[in-house]
Order: sequence, then structure tokens, then C-alpha cells
Amino acid sequence: MKSRVNAAIRQEIAASQEIERKKELARKKEEVRKKEEAAKKENKKEVPKTDVLQPEKKVGPVKVVKYEAPLSTEGSIAGKNFEANKGRLPSPVSNGSITEKYGKNAHPTLAGVYTNNNGIDITCAGSSKARAVFEGVVSAIINVNGAGKVVIIKHGNYRSVYSNLQDANVKVGDKISAKQNIGTVMLDGGSFSVLHFEIHLVVGLSTQSLNPSLWISR
Repeated sequence: MKSRVNAAIRQEIAASQEIERKKELARKKEEVRKKEEAAKKENKKEVPKTDVLQPEKKVGPVKVVKYEAPLSTEGSIAGKNFEANKGRLPSPVSNGSITEKYGKNAHPTLAGVYTNNNGIDITCAGSSKARAVFEGVVSAIINVNGAGKVVIIKHGNYRSVYSNLQDANVKVGDKISAKQNIGTVMLDGGSFSVLHFEIHLVVGLSTQSLNPSLWISR
């Protein structure tokens, strides 16, 4: 599943970069067009006659404009910064407990065998609803054998990943609010569900998994 999730994130990043490249190209073309229009208008200007006296224009009092620094966008969107909310994010399920932590874990039945978890597993009531831990945009929905549906939500340079979903009631491109229901967690054993939850930091085209336990409020 790790490779599928990373591939989906890289594909989404590449698509975003292509969109930005096209926007930048269009912006440069528009700049060139405006410069050419300005040059044409400058060439059409008539040279004013110097032997004709122009009536003196009365100059009124100079209006003094007080400079004010622009409003801080950080101040207005402090609650919308994913990184600033580390340790305060809501749980991706309304009730549940972490049954497998991030990183190295002992195999439940095989002695001396360890597994590496890129996220955390949260055991919760059967058919619990998964919810977004922060506002963002759905960047990918993939199907993984044994892990049901996987929903990836983009939060700037961060991605939250929700796996083991029986269904997803969101689609790619949807704007999501914090605690919004995004799907139903698959039943495991018929009486409970286990949500696999990951957080990734995107650096260029690479991704780095982070410990979700450090981001979720306790």
C-alpha cells in the first residue's frame, strides 16, 4: 500500500506542477502582449508643440496618504495552517484507540518478527465514519487490495491518508472541512473497524511519512 499511496501523491504533485507551469507561461505571454501594446501607443503619441504656451494648471493641496502595512494573511488564516496545528488535530474517527503505533511494531503472532507502520492503526466501533482531521482538498482516491478505498486529502505541503474504507462519499477535487465525514471504515471481524491513518510531508516530488500520534490532540 505504501508504494500506491506515494505514487498517488507524486502523480498529484506532478499534475499540480504542470498546471502552475502553464499558468506561468500564460502570465509571461500576457506580459509580452502588454509591453507590445504599450510600445505601440508610445509610438503613436504626437510630440507636443513647444511654441504654444499652455495655461498654467492650478495645483491644489497635496493629499497626504498615510501608509498602512497590508493585513497579515497569517493573522487572518492562523486557524487554517496545518503545520501550526500540530498536536491539536481531531482524531480521524470520533471514538477509538490506537492499537498499532507508528514505526517498528512486534508482529502479533510471530516471535522476533517486526513490521514497520507508516502511520497508525485506530480500532473503533464497527462501521465508524472516517473524518478529515483538517480542511483541505481531496487529491486522490485509490483502491488497494486488502485496504479497501484510500482517500488522500491535501493540506498545502501536507497530505492526510485514510485507509481501510469500505466506501468514500467524497470525490477528487472536493473541498473538505475539518471533521467532515469522508467515508465508512471497513468491518474487521464483524464487530469492530480499524482505520489506518497516515500523514505525509511533501518535499519536491518526494514524500516523508510523519508520526500521526504527534499531530492528533490527546
